[in-house]
Amino acid sequence: MRRLGSAWRLGALLLDREGRPWRTGLSTRVAEPGRPQHLSSSAEERRALRAAALRGGFAMGETVNHGVAPIAVDGSLVGGDGPLRIVGGEARVHWGTDAPVPLERYLDDLGDLLLHPPQGA
Repeated sequence: MRRLGSAWRLGALLLDREGRPWRTGLSTRVAEPGRPQHLSSSAEERRALRAAALRGGFAMGETVNHGVAPIAVDGSLVGGDGPLRIVGGEARVHWGTDAPVPLERYLDDLGDLLLHPPQGA
């Protein structure tokens, strides 16, 4: 595993220092991976990613996004099926199973969560 750069996580998207969007991948916090415990395959995959991040020189506690990909900001967004797309001439973000929402509303919602986090968050 190697560092590609730093990014700000915006839910379904990553935004790099130059303002370019990236598709998120698997996210993990760097920690001692521990020993295999023959748990679920997803738990073992996360353990392996933590080990790879340590070997790659990432700092303990750092968040690492693995399997990311740049999103081309071009005509391929029109009618696309990625997390960022153009629908009816409007930029929209698709996250999870919800219908794509307008980018402006999506960013407003994220900003509101940062300013007013749910109790206990």
